[in-house]
Amino acid sequence: MWNGGGTRVGPKMAPSRVFGEVRYTSLVGETTRLREPVHFMMSRNQLSLTLDLLLLLAVCALEVVSLTGLPLHEWLGVALCGAVLVHLLLQWTWIESRTRRVLAPLPRIRRTRINYLLNLTLFVAMIVAIFTGVMISETVLPAIGLTGSRNRLWGQFHSLATGVVLLLVGLHLALNWQWVVRIARSFFQSRARSGPPPSPEAQA
Repeated sequence: MWNGGGTRVGPKMAPSRVFGEVRYTSLVGETTRLREPVHFMMSRNQLSLTLDLLLLLAVCALEVVSLTGLPLHEWLGVALCGAVLVHLLLQWTWIESRTRRVLAPLPRIRRTRINYLLNLTLFVAMIVAIFTGVMISETVLPAIGLTGSRNRLWGQFHSLATGVVLLLVGLHLALNWQWVVRIARSFFQSRARSGPPPSPEAQA
């Protein structure tokens, strides 16, 4: 008999799984240890953390127009809209549960309410920043045959909204720092347990 890894195992050897290994024990007590392949898969929380880090980098890059240039700045803002939508979908269960908790007259949920209001304010600020950015667009709107507004007021609102977004992102990160550390630690521990991927020679 052959196991899944291509190693021959005697017919009278019973398999048992211990810490990522398959152990075959014969009737005479001999034990053969064969490493079982561990398939790594990113959890929802780990995916959410990865997306949050990408959003943080995007927000920081959007603050430095002189570095990215105006065309990249605007298209990066468009991409940010899609990333925010994916983020909301990933966190929709959390949004529903926290909304019920915030609206319920329960004691000792001050931190939950603060976190909820911070996230809601951040979402509104990002919507305002995106909307005002579209209104003064000089690249994205002309690309689809439209013309942005030349009113300076839109530009002032956009600058204010992006500054508020950056501030709230920092507060959001600080308030949820323990969660970030916990999910990051579980991510790297999962990677360590999965081990390096097998070489093409080993799979042949």
